[in-house]
Amino acid sequence: IREGSDSLLGRVQATDPDEPNTPNSEVTFSIVGGTGMGVFDVNITSGYIMPISQLDFETDNRTVYNLTVQASDNGDPTMSSNRTYTIQVVDVDDNVPLFLNRTYDFDVEENGDPNAFIGRVEALDLDPHNRSIGYGFSEVVTEFRINSTSGEIFANNTVFN
Repeated sequence: IREGSDSLLGRVQATDPDEPNTPNSEVTFSIVGGTGMGVFDVNITSGYIMPISQLDFETDNRTVYNLTVQASDNGDPTMSSNRTYTIQVVDVDDNVPLFLNRTYDFDVEENGDPNAFIGRVEALDLDPHNRSIGYGFSEVVTEFRINSTSGEIFANNTVFN
């Protein structure tokens, strides 16, 4: 299941060979065990499985769940069988990169090297599988250039005086 999804995960199905349209052949479903108890729900009659709430790959304590589903008939005595399913949460790029500092202040040397190193900005992305961050200026800047992968800022053939 994709992180953040609160939609249908899948469906479990079971049949009972007892006489059709009797309590002995009516099958109902329930979750009876596994690490997915309280995280997923199964519709008692259709067998559709859905997360109870959206799952978050970065903040939930686990990314793989086991879910034991029981299929029971309504006969007397009740007959049932269990099956365990494994559900893996897949990470999606759902976090924006965040700069390590709220603001960055750099000094520029007067009459210095026209291609001088000015400083470095740094950001992190909380998505463990989507950590490639690109740097750039939000508007046109001709006096400086930024390395798109390192965040290093340089003078752009400019002498400041």
